[in-house]
Amino acid sequence: MKNKIAYWIIAIFSILIGLYPLIYVLVNMDGQGLLGSKNPEVLSNKVWQIAFYSHIYFGGISLLTGWSQFSKKLR
Repeated sequence: MKNKIAYWIIAIFSILIGLYPLIYVLVNMDGQGLLGSKNPEVLSNKVWQIAFYSHIYFGGISLLTGWSQFSKKLR
């Protein structure tokens, strides 16, 4: 029973945290949060933007799908 509760807690939190990158798609985050702490030279650098957004999106995808590896039924 404890393992089942822990599994669902991990799954729910992983999904919620995995949905966090949607904020960067749906809301203009310029000047807020992490992006607000960067200087304009860094924010205008295309290589940095590609690396940053790739990291955010693929991290979200891995959290959305990664929790399933703990399911004995799916393994």
